[in-house]
Amino acid sequence: MLWMYLLHIFLFGFIGWLFVKNWKNTYWFWVGLGAFTIKMIALVFFVWIHQNYYAHYQPDFKLIFEDSSHLASVFYKNPNQYVQILIDKPLFIDTWHLATQPRAFFTVKIYSFLTIVTFNNFWLTAIYSSLLSLWGMWKLAHTLIQLFPYTKKAAIIAFLFLPSCVFWASATSKESILLFLISLIISKFLKIIHLEKNRRNSFFKSILVLLFFIVLWKIKYYYAFGLSISLILYVFLHYTKKHKISRKKRILLFCFVAFGGVLLSFLHPNIVLNALPEALYNNYILIIQASPKNSVVELGLEPNWWSILQNSPQALYLGLFSPMPWDSQNWQMILVSIENVLLMSLLIVVIWKMIQKKYTQTLDSNFLIMLFVYISIMAVFLALSSPNFGALSRYRCGFSPFLWYVVLSYMNTKKPSF
Repeated sequence: MLWMYLLHIFLFGFIGWLFVKNWKNTYWFWVGLGAFTIKMIALVFFVWIHQNYYAHYQPDFKLIFEDSSHLASVFYKNPNQYVQILIDKPLFIDTWHLATQPRAFFTVKIYSFLTIVTFNNFWLTAIYSSLLSLWGMWKLAHTLIQLFPYTKKAAIIAFLFLPSCVFWASATSKESILLFLISLIISKFLKIIHLEKNRRNSFFKSILVLLFFIVLWKIKYYYAFGLSISLILYVFLHYTKKHKISRKKRILLFCFVAFGGVLLSFLHPNIVLNALPEALYNNYILIIQASPKNSVVELGLEPNWWSILQNSPQALYLGLFSPMPWDSQNWQMILVSIENVLLMSLLIVVIWKMIQKKYTQTLDSNFLIMLFVYISIMAVFLALSSPNFGALSRYRCGFSPFLWYVVLSYMNTKKPSF
């Protein structure tokens, strides 16, 4: 298999050459080099810690890789059968780990494209997967800096160097694809709204955003739902502000947008309004029963909307900041809690600056509202359904970079003009 390694060495060299060609003698060269280095270190640490401290269970990334390797082997032997499996041919094979879990197996199908070209080599697949998530965050950071130049440092830190996200979006995890998809969806969306002048390009980018949404929905529908609600709200706010429409028309348009959000909920049985409390409660009970007592927070959740409202404030806290040092039971949780303490401290400083009116408006108010809605929805509902410290520290990487971005932006002392 020497030729395979030579091929991938050539591919990595070509990627490196493109990077140097585009960014040499710029600030971004060193940012990219640093982000890549830390990403590779995080990848090795991610695999090492699972092999040495979580050897008692099969981690998702390992199961995904093994099943995607099986699927790659099917491709080598019978490409027609591989295509049939891709289009949802049922599988009943005991040696496949995730064949009976539709969302997890859809992730397996995506990773099979990588395992095919890497000939089932784990480390090559893991490197490509990690680079995908890094590339998505890189594109998002660039888009945000184009729109809000004074948030350059905040965007670089939040999207390229946030330790928890760099760590969890590694190897063949769902989070690697999650961050890749969310980053590109928001990046392309903002470019269509603000930067793209060519209608044809806008059309093709819109199709691409829709395809990314479909993939995100198949992998983690709750993230797709929360993100779609937030982006629809942003379109509403942007349109009403840009065209200065009357109050009556604004109310009618908002009702239309709200109705669209309700329609979206029917795309999955677990998020239909009358079924959501039951779905949250069932998942909550499963997590409580499956987790050690010192690793979960029992909220007393009941399968109704009133209980959800009552527990939302605590869930918001858990979703954003848990675990804290006093929750930590081992050194891994202590490491996670350091980031949470820092985030809470910076957020308190920002809130105090706002109270004293000593802050600078570095972000557009419509974009801030969109991020607030997205972060709040995801933090509350993920904490309600999975109040496990380990799960939350992993799941929040799909929204926590945006909170860090906002907080760090408001630590800026420069005064932009909109």
